[in-house]
Amino acid sequence: FNNWQPEKTPMRKVKTNGLWQVKLPLTAGTYHYRLVVDGHWMQDPHNEASELNPYGELNSVLHKDEDLVDIPSDYEIIERSVVVKRS
Repeated sequence: FNNWQPEKTPMRKVKTNGLWQVKLPLTAGTYHYRLVVDGHWMQDPHNEASELNPYGELNSVLHKDEDLVDIPSDYEIIERSVVVKRS
């Protein structure tokens, strides 16, 4: 969704308790992603769905049907977009 360019989809801090989010409009499909935290790429620790990438590390995976998204419980769907929540 951002061609592996983290600056294209920066998360923003929404609460003082450490909650970060980004809202992404996603069409049906499978999405592979990683988080960049303090300049370091990492697998999403709140998403158990993952696949090995060509660099020997794990990418997190989201599967989205037309009307349904298979995502972890600490994510929220708003008007066919995915809001990624971090605490």
